[in-house]
Amino acid sequence: MVRLSMHPLGAGSRRRASRALALVALTTILLAAGTVALAQGEDGPVRLAVEVGWDGKAMPGQTTPAVVTLENRTSRDLAGVIEVVNYNKEVPPPPPGSPPGAKPGPARYWPASAYGERVSLPAGSQKEVTLWFPLVTPERVLFRFRSGNEVLARLETSLPGASLLSGGPLPQAVGVLGDIPPALEKTRILAPDGVPRVPMIIPLTARLFPEAGEDLSAFRTILVAGGEAGNLSQQQRQALAEWAEQGGNLVLAGGLELATSLGALPAGTLEVESKGITTRRDWQAMAAWVDVAPPGPVAAAVARLAGAGSDWGPDQAPLARKVKLGLGEVTVLTFDPNSPPWNAGDPGQALWKRLLVPLSDPSWGWGPPPGAYLAGNMAGYTGQLPEDAFPDWRVAGVYLLVFLVLAGPATYFILRWRRRPEYAWIVVPALAVAFAGAVYLYMLQTGRNVLVNAVQTVEVGSGARPYVYTGLGFFAPTRPEFTAVLADPGHPVQVQLGGYGGPPYGGPTPGTEERDPPYTITRGSDLEIAFSETSQWGMRSLAFRQEAGPELAGLKAELQTEGPRVKARVRNGTPLHLDHVTLLFGRDYGSLGDLAPGEEGAVELEISPPPNPNQPSYGPPYPETWRIFLQPGGTAGGQAGAGGGAAPATRLKAIRTQQAQPAIALPPGPYPPGYDQGPSRPLTVEEQRRANMLDNWTGMQRRGPMMEMTGWPLTVVAWSRDPAAPVGVKGLRAEPHYLTMVVLRPQLVLSSGTFTLPEGLVVPEVVQANIRGMFGWNNIQGLNGGSVTFAFRPQLPPGARIEEITVDLPYYPVQAPPGGPKGPGGPPSPNPAPVERGALEIYNPATGAWEELAGRERFTLPGTYATATGEVQLRVNGFEEQSGRMFYFLPPRVGYQGVKE
Repeated sequence: MVRLSMHPLGAGSRRRASRALALVALTTILLAAGTVALAQGEDGPVRLAVEVGWDGKAMPGQTTPAVVTLENRTSRDLAGVIEVVNYNKEVPPPPPGSPPGAKPGPARYWPASAYGERVSLPAGSQKEVTLWFPLVTPERVLFRFRSGNEVLARLETSLPGASLLSGGPLPQAVGVLGDIPPALEKTRILAPDGVPRVPMIIPLTARLFPEAGEDLSAFRTILVAGGEAGNLSQQQRQALAEWAEQGGNLVLAGGLELATSLGALPAGTLEVESKGITTRRDWQAMAAWVDVAPPGPVAAAVARLAGAGSDWGPDQAPLARKVKLGLGEVTVLTFDPNSPPWNAGDPGQALWKRLLVPLSDPSWGWGPPPGAYLAGNMAGYTGQLPEDAFPDWRVAGVYLLVFLVLAGPATYFILRWRRRPEYAWIVVPALAVAFAGAVYLYMLQTGRNVLVNAVQTVEVGSGARPYVYTGLGFFAPTRPEFTAVLADPGHPVQVQLGGYGGPPYGGPTPGTEERDPPYTITRGSDLEIAFSETSQWGMRSLAFRQEAGPELAGLKAELQTEGPRVKARVRNGTPLHLDHVTLLFGRDYGSLGDLAPGEEGAVELEISPPPNPNQPSYGPPYPETWRIFLQPGGTAGGQAGAGGGAAPATRLKAIRTQQAQPAIALPPGPYPPGYDQGPSRPLTVEEQRRANMLDNWTGMQRRGPMMEMTGWPLTVVAWSRDPAAPVGVKGLRAEPHYLTMVVLRPQLVLSSGTFTLPEGLVVPEVVQANIRGMFGWNNIQGLNGGSVTFAFRPQLPPGARIEEITVDLPYYPVQAPPGGPKGPGGPPSPNPAPVERGALEIYNPATGAWEELAGRERFTLPGTYATATGEVQLRVNGFEEQSGRMFYFLPPRVGYQGVKE
């Protein structure tokens, strides 16, 4: 990842020194907290001065800023690249036979990557460049300015301090744009291992605030408090919104700072407004809500918030308003956290514990935002090349046949006619060289010496703006060193190398420390990625996010309920030619066929009842993706019809044509009813590519094996050979091969008045799985301790209000088997039983706490347990084996009743 920006250096600018802090490394996420003094290079044609991190603080593995000051000390203009080189580190163990306590060998380093930007330096001038790059090894970072192959200046620096190994997980950093509340500095949050830990707090300013949301990957929570927010540019405001949409936890200060805090986001991002400012002195209800002793009567300005989202805090005196934004959440406080009584003491610390690690998702603060992995996840699929990336076998066969005819019979008869048979030893090799040369020239002329494969996923309708996540691969085995040039996507780029044979896989070897890194990313008028020879024989892949064009908004999916059935209608208002358009719904699916631009189609599916745990199950409860291509009718016989698209008969004809291939041999039957016999034939190359992309997307949704129980969330998926956003590759003859997958969340269509959403319509998503052990019986599961959290997200339209919900958890206590003790593996009770105490909890967004549900099979609750968007969270807790209370269960089901205005 890299994001770079350039700013002119004022004559009165000064570099300030920083303090050294401890550097902490974790198994997968290392935390570095150190202060880097301003490092200056030696005198030469160009002089460098570097400041790494936010006041010296950084998180290894995450994006870090570095401010580089360049001074041209010559009398001529210079142009070149300022770049930072990352290093991998290895500490070899003591040699075999060393005595106990022997020290390991000295650390060895080798280049891992480089990130740079093209700059021009007029004679005698200074420039300040901010580089954004992922910090790999804090002990060694190299900055250099080169013009062509000549290095005019270099400076090696580090984050000082010893690297310490943490004994447990550490939270992501907390960024503060403005004044840092004293209570936040003293807050300790409980880690998943039960140990209180200190989050690293980093002050943010407009000077070191990025212009791309991915460059904020070091932070899971950002507080906006104070006037510094007013100094952000429009691009920086957009980056803050993108970070929140990708899963960030954004907290906006209220009170008298409310207008400034809301201004940190682009206009129209949040539909939250203030109905006025009041003065509050009584804090008893709020203190009781965060479970601390009430402070004394302190006057503070409090905003009355209205608009999108739901209140957070006591009913009569909410502390904030929470708004879902994409994968993340925005908390708009009613008060200023830098003002009493919340700026210090127990009330402030209790508040920040809830803001940093919400009770609804205790894993929130541990690790980067979930959206940080979406783009990089695409790079691994660029190696799956399409069929038309290579010449058709028939063309190759004709070419070889012509060669055989010329090299065989033709040569024989011609040389016999000329009475020169001895020339056969010259003519045949010459023909082979000529034909091989012709193939090579054809490859160069058509650009087939470099294969470019682009795979894209775009998700529409999930509450955020649609983004295109792109994986772009270059296969160029004839070019040991290869430079890819493309239009700058405006977002950080991740690199993945296939077939990489050098360090770190091979380890450092003599000479590797000073050689060029495996890849160098350089930004200028275009984006350049230079690959070294170490990746010659593999796919050189990039991953980045692109802005979706306005034409993608023309893809619409509407969902209506008609009794026990759901009907989805999809309209393709985009220029993409969509194929295999499919509605996924729990354990079932239905195909709409292909939709050309301007066409629409519809499909109906039944709302399936819960499976019968007393009936043996031979097939997987979670439908495999290959069924979409071989069994488009669905597992339960979904009925599809296309209005203007491909008719069902046409689709079935195409399927029968594909099924003419040899089928997979199966053992002789007979098979019991419902037995899963697997695919009837191998998938074609294009079908397999699509199935792998869908498996990739569903894999991102899974949180452990419990996803197998819930099935697919209500989603429309489709594929296209057209690009969702062109990648803009330059300097190559061949055009990229595109494969785009569109993921679309249908919008519920509700008539005005009362409405009912039956149980089973909203398929739950597993948002957290803390599983210690599992056991099963037929198609139901049990937990041996631990818990699983399910989220129901109905995608309610504007104006819909939930008044009542029903919750059903099919609960089957474990019975003792005949002659055996009661425990895991025992049969379930034949019928569902009332839920026991401690087994089921529901999250109350109004109180911010989990509440127990017990004593019934089905629960009817007020609509306050659902957020403004209808989201309901349920947590199923497993009992330990020694408790004697173990149980099986099916995924919970939630029904809704409400009013549409």
